[in-house]
Amino acid sequence: MPVDPEYLHQYYASLSDEALLAIDREELVDTAKNCYDHELGQRELGSEDVPRTEGRHGVPMPPHHADGKAES
Repeated sequence: MPVDPEYLHQYYASLSDEALLAIDREELVDTAKNCYDHELGQRELGSEDVPRTEGRHGVPMPPHHADGKAES
């Protein structure tokens, strides 16, 4: 089934930053990847903005500073 790029642009634009970043880009088809990447660029988000997870439950880890200490 063909993918409608306009629908994808609208869908990704409707998501919160957190919901957008929760999408696993590697599971997307090429057209969806392009739309996803475009929306990330529009919001100036990147892979460094994806919360780190620990274990299989996807519990976000606190951000770490360059000195290796976690934020509290």
